[in-house]
This record gives sequence, C-alpha cells and structure tokens, in this order.
Amino acid sequence: RVTAQEPLHQFLASRHGIPRLGQAAIRRINNADAMLHNAKKAHASARKAVQQADVTLNAMVNRERAFKAGQAFEMHRFSSAGEASKAVELAKQGVEEANRHLEATAANLVRSKSIRQLRQKDMELDTAERLTEIVERKAVEKLLHAKRKAAMMKHQRRPWDGEHGAHYEVWKLERKRFLLDAGKDEDYDSDKDPDVRHERQLAAAVADPYDSDFDELETVDAPPEQHVQEELVDCASGSGQRVSDAPLPSGAD
Repeated sequence: RVTAQEPLHQFLASRHGIPRLGQAAIRRINNADAMLHNAKKAHASARKAVQQADVTLNAMVNRERAFKAGQAFEMHRFSSAGEASKAVELAKQGVEEANRHLEATAANLVRSKSIRQLRQKDMELDTAERLTEIVERKAVEKLLHAKRKAAMMKHQRRPWDGEHGAHYEVWKLERKRFLLDAGKDEDYDSDKDPDVRHERQLAAAVADPYDSDFDELETVDAPPEQHVQEELVDCASGSGQRVSDAPLPSGAD
C-alpha cells in the first residue's frame, strides 16, 4: 500500500509545519459557511444526476425492447443487438457512477456540517487528517501514472487497469495527445529530461513541500458536477445525440 503519511506528519510537527497547520485551520473555520453552502449545492446536483441517470436507463431499456420487438428503426435507432446491449450497459454504468457520486457528496455534506462546530484545536486535527487523505491520494496517482508510463514505453498491456484495460487505453490516448501537442515523441520521459529536472529542483527550493496540498484543502469552490448521463452518446445514430434526448417508444412509461 502506498503511504505518504510519515513525511507529512514530520512536516506538520516541524517549526514550519505547526504554524502552517494552524493558519490553515483558522482559514477553514472562517470558510465553514461557504464550504457548507457548496456541499449542499453539490449534493443537490448529485441527486438530480441520479434522477437523470435513472431516466436515461429507462429510456435505453425501452429502446432495446423496441428493437427486439422489431419496431421501426426510428423507434429505437439501433442497427444491431450488440449496439442496443452496449447502450443499456453504458446507461447502467451511468446509474452506478451517479450513485457513487451521490454517496460521496452526502458524506461531504455531513462532514461540512460537523466542521462548522469545530474549535481551532479540533479543526487542526481534522485539517491534518484531510491533508493526509490528499497526500496519499496523490501518491497513489503518481505511482499509477509511473506504472502506466512505463507500460506505454515498453508497449505493454494492462488488462487489469479498468475493464479489459479500458482505463489504461483511455489514459494512453490522452498521454499521446498531450505529447503530440507538446511536440514530443511517444517515448519521451520527463523524468530523464535535464531541463525539466532543473525546473523541478528550482520550484522545490522556493516552495514549502506541501503547498499544493494546502491549496487544494483550502479551496471552497464547489466540486465539478458529474453529469454522467451527458457522456452517454447514441452510438447507433452516429449523430452525437445524447441518449437522454432520444424519444421513447410508443407505450413506454
């Protein structure tokens, strides 16, 4: 298991970390009302996303039934059973993802309400806990990025990385697009680039080791809304129309 707790806790107990933690706690107390407001907005948005995902799934199930019943193409817009089945599966995944996001926003709402009641010492403990979560998440993401980058450079597959390696394949496409936009070859490795290493060393020399983590912690903007249903594009029509916009078969609920 990747862990980054020890160096973080050492920093928070240092002469630089103690006042930094105290300042962050005070700012979070002052921002408690804004945090709660944003948590409520995010939770309400997540509830709507779940409702829309359920509507989308119902529409896709009805369209698949229309296809299986041999109704006119305009009633389902599927050209094969495989397309119909895939669309229903995507809609089910959308419902699952929307519900996961709803659970996360519900937990954040409960936490935001409790934060408003904290005194400074308790807030410092909560701040340290939140920082630990942020730092460990970034450590996992960094390790995953390194593993994926190594696999890509060696032309290896990662079938466990998402369903049949789907997450890795998406990452690989994004990585190739990034390198292409930057004018770099696919084998480019920034860790071996002396100019990049020098820039990182200079940045590290003038910054506190956890600047970005404190910045992330103190952000009070609402998290981005996850409109899962908007990602469900009607692959049968090829028009880019969203599944949720498609008409239901006659007699559908």
